[in-house]
Amino acid sequence: SICSKGWRLPPNGGNKSYHNLLFADYTLSNNTTSSTQILLSPLSFIRSGNYDSVNGSFDGPGINGRLFSSTVDDNNNAHIIFYLYNSIYPQGSGSKGRGASVRCVAR
Repeated sequence: SICSKGWRLPPNGGNKSYHNLLFADYTLSNNTTSSTQILLSPLSFIRSGNYDSVNGSFDGPGINGRLFSSTVDDNNNAHIIFYLYNSIYPQGSGSKGRGASVRCVAR
């Protein structure tokens, strides 16, 4: 696992997913207000950008953010928990080579 003992990477779906936590428990939605709320305490997400494996550089730090879930789509893609830009775009698939962030949560 990429996470330390006692921690886990959230799955794509179900009650232990980030989608459930953010959209059900915290009642966030796909709008600019929620995009701002997710950056504040207690969630404190950051827009870390992502790694562009083609150019060998980081893309969009401070502007956008993606978080991978533990759900693997295929050999080249993993499921993205959400994409954070001006709004929160929930769940999609993304290339493992794009180097999105992960955020482990307590078991």
